Amino acid sequence: MARRPGGPAFGSVAVTDELHELLPPDDLADVIAHLRMAGGDCWDCGEPIRSSDDVSLLIHVTSLGMRVGFAHYRCLPSQILDDRRSRRAAIRMEQYLAERSTDVQGFVVLRSSPEPHGVLVVSPETPLRAREEDGDSVSPWLDLLLKQGFVPVGPDVMDVRPARLPDWRVDVVDGFLTCGTNDRLLISGALEVPEQWRAAVREEGQCVVLVAALGVSSNELGPDFDAALNSLASGGLVACAAVAAGAV
Repeated sequence: MARRPGGPAFGSVAVTDELHELLPPDDLADVIAHLRMAGGDCWDCGEPIRSSDDVSLLIHVTSLGMRVGFAHYRCLPSQILDDRRSRRAAIRMEQYLAERSTDVQGFVVLRSSPEPHGVLVVSPETPLRAREEDGDSVSPWLDLLLKQGFVPVGPDVMDVRPARLPDWRVDVVDGFLTCGTNDRLLISGALEVPEQWRAAVREEGQCVVLVAALGVSSNELGPDFDAALNSLASGGLVACAAVAAGAV
């Protein structure tokens, strides 16, 4: 049974009872908040989901983990897409996340101070959460980056001056940005990168990378963006590092 768009609990997001059983309430709230904050693309037609659209919550389950996303309500009903060979298959979360290095979104920001002035903000396309044995909710995506050397950051996020992370670099070639090491990429894709940002990163030889466990959008740049990022940081959901500038 689906909770139809317009319901009191989830606004314009349809969620089946089966999905309610799979996602705890706070996880579900994070998923919907992510959609409201960062948007997304329909899993069926591939077109962007607008804030006014009615949507369906979808979960794609494989033997390696679980991916949460959305579709326009007119395209697909809320459902679980189960590709597991066995429902008891173990979830190898770290391997799953490592394979999902491209399932992220990012944008660049040029801040007035402090140095370095160039900032790259990266977050997953959909929130990833897991539960430890004691019941605490954690972000395995963010935990994986902490193991790589990123450090947690609290408010005020845009004033952070993190230490340089060895072996990491950012490159921009013909509008195609990559950030990571020779062995693992954090993000790789075509991003809008203003010349002012590139000039600052070239001159200073580095940029700040902010990673958030929940999605943040460049549509909210300004005071609202700072407030959203600081709110995530207050909950331990933002980490940072400085990386070297390569070909920019």
